[in-house]
Amino acid sequence: MEKWPLEPRDVVQAAIDAYHAHDLDRCLSFYAADVAVKGADGTILMNGAEAVRARYAKSMADHPNLHYDIPNRIALGEYVVDEERVTGRASGGPDVIRAVLISDSRAIGSRRSQSCPDRRAGWTREGSRGPEYDRGGRHDDPR
Repeated sequence: MEKWPLEPRDVVQAAIDAYHAHDLDRCLSFYAADVAVKGADGTILMNGAEAVRARYAKSMADHPNLHYDIPNRIALGEYVVDEERVTGRASGGPDVIRAVLISDSRAIGSRRSQSCPDRRAGWTREGSRGPEYDRGGRHDDPR
């Protein structure tokens, strides 16, 4: 178990680690019940923790080897910005997807003194986190 309060960057990493371990309950423990995951254009991709749970459960089942490497992370105040290199998607797609996730720490975690956010391709998380790719945040360049 994580010690609280965690810094926003630590909350984001703990949620990623739980996702990699396929521990959906622990992963979602870092999200607020009213989390909203938005695309780069502001479109709501997932609204509420149950929507995130459904999406993550499907993603874990469909892509059991999905992995998020974070070559660069910037934390400033309440925000965490991750550059992501996503691997392990189903065959037929690119080997590596590059993405940017901006997390607002006020969106994640009900057991925190500081609020914390999450990550994903061109998304903004408010209240919690989520993963989706949109035309503004998805890149097939494997650099």
